[in-house]
Amino acid sequence: MITSVGSSQIRYTTDGTTPTCSVGTVYTADISISETLTLKAVGCDEADNASSVASAVYTITTASSGSGGGGGGSATPAVPATPSAASGGLSAAQIQAVLDVLASFGADASVVANVKASLEGATKGSVTSNAVAAFKSDLTVGSLGEQVRALQMLLNAKGFTVASSGPGSPGNETTTFGALTKAALIEYQKAKGITPAVGFFGPLTRAAINAEQ
Repeated sequence: MITSVGSSQIRYTTDGTTPTCSVGTVYTADISISETLTLKAVGCDEADNASSVASAVYTITTASSGSGGGGGGSATPAVPATPSAASGGLSAAQIQAVLDVLASFGADASVVANVKASLEGATKGSVTSNAVAAFKSDLTVGSLGEQVRALQMLLNAKGFTVASSGPGSPGNETTTFGALTKAALIEYQKAKGITPAVGFFGPLTRAAINAEQ
């Protein structure tokens, strides 16, 4: 089963191409796999904002025949396709698949390291301490990407909770900078004496965060 937290629709491809909110097959039921393929999927919200692309490689293996017996084919998924927020309990192969997807989209090395540490069960404090190096541009309402996810993780870890449950909550951080992220950032800015405290993530806020590390 493919899941995507906060998404109203999931699209996927099995031919190696990258799905978008307008390209790919709409996921409505379990996918039958009978040959080796790469499955890619994205979650889309009602405004057609896409999540990061999740990728899974499914390999068909043929059982070796023993004396007097025949072999049959079976599908062995190397990594399950799950474009939802990363959670614990993943195998080493699954973690590497997620990291490969991030790298293919040009994610900053520190973001990749941050996600790797999170998936391997590192404490949220250490994850967000490493995440600050990923911030290279200003962020505001409407911004998308892994820097937004890192910011949400940092705010949640410091007690300025983006959401108590669902998208944006601890462990369910998203790549979309919306009203909840802005509100949490305003509270952080007020607490640190950053003016104006308007929920804009710019040089002053980045400097304050770096000074705490």
